[in-house]
Amino acid sequence: MHGHAPDARPATLHARIRAEVEARILSGEWKPGDRVPTETELMASYGCSRMTVNKAMASLAATGLISRNRRAGSVVARPRMHAAVL
Repeated sequence: MHGHAPDARPATLHARIRAEVEARILSGEWKPGDRVPTETELMASYGCSRMTVNKAMASLAATGLISRNRRAGSVVARPRMHAAVL
């Protein structure tokens, strides 16, 4: 009987790119204000199309982890404050 451990890697490449960028942000490797690699850099690193990278980056922007700016590029977003400091 052979058991299979669940594969922790996301099933699609855009999900993998998103997960790896997110992990670097959440671990503190990339801090708020740090530049995120450009779409072109990520395309070269992952050997994929701009559409794949764009889908991953759009997902990260939608969750508020990165801020995208056409001219300045993408940067790690500042954390949102959800509670008032007393």
